Amino acid sequence: MTTPTPDPTPRYTPSPTPASTPTSATTPDPTPGPTPNRAPASPPTPASTPNHAPTSAPASHPTPVSTPPESPPDLALADDDADACRAEIVRHHRVIEDWLTGRGARSDLPTFADAHTPAFTLITPDGEALPLPSVLAVIETAYGAVPTLAIAIRDVKVVASAESFVVATYEEHHGGQNPSVRRATVVLVRDATAPHGLRWTHLHETWTRLSSEQPPA
Repeated sequence: MTTPTPDPTPRYTPSPTPASTPTSATTPDPTPGPTPNRAPASPPTPASTPNHAPTSAPASHPTPVSTPPESPPDLALADDDADACRAEIVRHHRVIEDWLTGRGARSDLPTFADAHTPAFTLITPDGEALPLPSVLAVIETAYGAVPTLAIAIRDVKVVASAESFVVATYEEHHGGQNPSVRRATVVLVRDATAPHGLRWTHLHETWTRLSSEQPPA
């Protein structure tokens, strides 16, 4: 086995380098400098509150144009019909008065009958329903039966009207030996050939009070 011989040449040993001294922190200048002009800080913006409404606005619907309400036919025609209705009711009862007092001619009966439609019905104050033939039979036998009779028509009111008919109410006052008052509702159909353009098709009479409480005009 070979034994190694030591090297007599001295080896270089590096000198130790001194540790670096830490640099001290910079000390601020105690002398106050000029204060820079700064804009005031804006206030913090508040956090937005979540909106639970739908993000998109609902589609707008067009606003309907308001149309003024139309007057019902019965009210629209009532004023125009009032004069004709009143005139026909007065005329018709003038014929009846002339017949019952005997002042009229017997030949006037067809004129009275023609003022009604064939379907005419009279509801008497006692509640009896009479068709036109029965009414004509009673009238024919009553010619001149009440010589002192005076008939006055009051308070005529149109309560309904349309293109084919008019409905009215009125008070019928009878003066004379047996005064009486009855309230009536009449249905008149429009007919250009009838007096005042109206023909009688239904009449309902009801007793009210004696005319002595309010004498006929």
